[in-house]
Amino acid sequence: MKSPSTWLDARLLRELLLTASFALLSGGPQASAAAIKPQPFFGDWEATQLLVPSGVSNAQRSMNADDANVIGNKYSFQRNSVTRILGSDECTLDTSLARHRFSVKALFAGSGLPRPQLVQRRFDQRAEHYALGALAREPITVYAYRCKDQDTRLNSMGNWFAVSKEAIIWPQAPDALVLLKRAPSKPTVAQVASCGHVTLAADRVICADRELWLMRTYTEAVRQCAISNAPPALANLGELLDSYVAKRNKCESDRECIVYTLQEHVGVLAQRVPSTADCLASVRK
Repeated sequence: MKSPSTWLDARLLRELLLTASFALLSGGPQASAAAIKPQPFFGDWEATQLLVPSGVSNAQRSMNADDANVIGNKYSFQRNSVTRILGSDECTLDTSLARHRFSVKALFAGSGLPRPQLVQRRFDQRAEHYALGALAREPITVYAYRCKDQDTRLNSMGNWFAVSKEAIIWPQAPDALVLLKRAPSKPTVAQVASCGHVTLAADRVICADRELWLMRTYTEAVRQCAISNAPPALANLGELLDSYVAKRNKCESDRECIVYTLQEHVGVLAQRVPSTADCLASVRK
């Protein structure tokens, strides 16, 4: 029977061999950009999951796993750029810097695996502290992007993201990992069902845009739960939330006005009210 240390050494060796195999398959560190076939990740993606470390007593303050300021955000990845659909970030994507594939575990400092060159800063925790599931076994390719205004760049962990077969992995400070999945090309069943009888101009604008619809659905789904669990300082939370709905309706067909009002509404629920994870059963279907 192997000792614990021998078993750990064997597991680390397997991970190192996995990373080395990915590198060799792609031509190694000296492979030319022409030899790299970029993965077909161009198009629209949305944030569907926010992974935060669990079981780590000395971890930095994590983002909430149900953070509505992140979940549902939509991004457009093109051959030379990546932009937030409802944001102002404008960044240049450099696919030529992708050289070879890595194990997902190479993104974590505690893995013992070589750090991808484009990853300026790895996650401090171990991969085992994140619910990666099948993603932990997928090879990834790391890409670089640069934003015009560093004060508004899409994250503060460094200008990189990783692409696997089914997801885009995006670091968020201080220790959260955002997973992006392909944005639906058509309205979902839930979206169609909830928008079948809208009459207000603002609701028609919202129903035509999945990201806006997700934001509105979130505000509706967590309203009563948030009011019931609001701290004493927010005793008038119900009135405040109602005022955002009234303000949004007054926007009529002004999309910019609707976006701004929804972002304010979501911000109140996501930042000033304790985690609403138990309230989200009907959201983001």
